[in-house]
Amino acid sequence: MVAGIAAALLAVTVQSAPAFAADEPIDTLSVVESQGLLGAAEALPHVAQESQQSTTLQRMAAEPGTPSPERVEITPVTDAAAEHVDRLGATVQDSSSYGFVTGLSSSGANASFVVIKDSTAPDAYDFTVGDASTQLTLNDDGSVTVTKADGTWVNKISAPWAKDANGKDLETSYTVSGNVITQNVSLEGAAFPVTADPTSECGVGWCSVYLNRDETRDLANGGPSGIAAFTAGCTALGGPWAGAACAAGAGIAAGTAGVAYGQGNCVGAVGYLLPPVFVPSWNPFIEPRGTVHCP
Repeated sequence: MVAGIAAALLAVTVQSAPAFAADEPIDTLSVVESQGLLGAAEALPHVAQESQQSTTLQRMAAEPGTPSPERVEITPVTDAAAEHVDRLGATVQDSSSYGFVTGLSSSGANASFVVIKDSTAPDAYDFTVGDASTQLTLNDDGSVTVTKADGTWVNKISAPWAKDANGKDLETSYTVSGNVITQNVSLEGAAFPVTADPTSECGVGWCSVYLNRDETRDLANGGPSGIAAFTAGCTALGGPWAGAACAAGAGIAAGTAGVAYGQGNCVGAVGYLLPPVFVPSWNPFIEPRGTVHCP
């Protein structure tokens, strides 16, 4: 792959992974790149703005009652050697049966993608989130809330997803312990390679929200369920952009929702704070049909 400062279900843009011949070696980075899962900061406006915003947002976050999203590092627990890919700003750690690519997702959120190459691979993968003082709470919807030791909200990890080479959704879930999140993946009947990932929903001062097809239609028509879906996603993180800011974002996204639905797609929006007054600003976008957000 949102709220508080913006809004909610950001996982990742996913297409089915290409199938490989049984005797063809699987390249972890090629699988992730072929699915359009990686993004570069300079191509993502809300990420590029972070260099201007981060100092002010950190100052705001230090003031009582004004928490703001912070980037959290998601790091795979593995002994595999790390290779940095400069053109992507990503790190690849590969082994014979699985590999990791860690960097920015197509939305600009921190992500660590795991590529499971064959049936000999493990069915559970550990990732550290933040540092040893970071606290993780598993939510009913499968997502994970990230807080500091004092309970201050920091970010949120999207509900997990996993797809096989044919685009089939696989059963997957998180467990948490301390600052370690474990993604469990059911590989029964899977076509390899399988791709999965934990993704944060926010960066510094921005978050994203996605609506499915039915919600997109309802939002375009001004229906209460579409507005409710957008607002619920926006407030799910419990950060500082809740309430009226979420309702305003729904209104801004409604026009794009009409275009998206007419094209057979879905709508999403990135929300972020704009200086100098730090009023939430929304950039709606069209999420193509067939991704994890618009099945």
